[in-house]
Amino acid sequence: MKARGNMKGYPLALFSILLFLTACSSTTNKNKSNKEQESHENTPTVKERDASLKANEYIIDFQNTKGQTSVNTDTLTITMNDKFSQKEISEQYLYLVDFYEKFTEKYGDLNDFFTSIDVYFNNKDIPTYTIYKRSFDIVAANVAIDREVSQRPSKNILMLLDRLDKGQVMSGTDDGLTLAEKDSGAEPKIKQTIITTSEEVKGTINSPNPTDNTEVTYTNRHSGTNDTETYIDGMNGNGWTKLTDNQKFHAVSNALYSLDQNGYTIEESEDYYIDAINAFYTDSSTMNVPVNEVLTQIAITSNTISK
Repeated sequence: MKARGNMKGYPLALFSILLFLTACSSTTNKNKSNKEQESHENTPTVKERDASLKANEYIIDFQNTKGQTSVNTDTLTITMNDKFSQKEISEQYLYLVDFYEKFTEKYGDLNDFFTSIDVYFNNKDIPTYTIYKRSFDIVAANVAIDREVSQRPSKNILMLLDRLDKGQVMSGTDDGLTLAEKDSGAEPKIKQTIITTSEEVKGTINSPNPTDNTEVTYTNRHSGTNDTETYIDGMNGNGWTKLTDNQKFHAVSNALYSLDQNGYTIEESEDYYIDAINAFYTDSSTMNVPVNEVLTQIAITSNTISK
């Protein structure tokens, strides 16, 4: 009889548990729904993004240009006013890097978002600066500054930037070439200088005063005497296309090894990424995009590198 009494109580206990679980499920679903609704409500719109650009005290015009490749190469083009052009090169650099990071953090989830910013002055045909997530290019002076997200340069680097010939920096040329010269296939007039994330300067910082030039022995990490020492740091499409197949393999292999050491999972071989990078640089308009940015976009698009 005692056991039978327990059996009678079992359905009641089961019903109580089911009722509790149903209530918890309802609460959980309600909380999840509320969070999703709150997240959706907090997502900025394209209209809000454009309004923030219009409200910027230095930007007089902007345009978002869609890329023509399978990898996202959408570019935000902004034109700065004379007030901004009066700032020192170091001040422009700090402002623009900060602007890029804050802007991407707030509006980066929008579907039509960009991967780089081209900065123009005075209706020039060529941008003065091109900003990527981990690289800042001073186009006319052919200076590439590699950087980590949120990394701020030392005073020494800022001093070096202010020793650049500002007239040249603001000239609206590309590596010293006018648009007509560039379209004709002329060779760059200025050799590239790279400032690495460790603030090593590889090249020459050209000053208006020739006696004030900062010359640094340039060890070409892109294609050294040993192919295994080839790296993509500071390299764009122009450098990539000059590499041999073996150098490309080691350049990508070194990049993937670095990602692996930092906890990333790589699901494809070097050849997969090499083929994708080669395909990206078949379009001449993308040659100035850094290889490390291309690799990042390939990883995102193919979902083959994760952490």
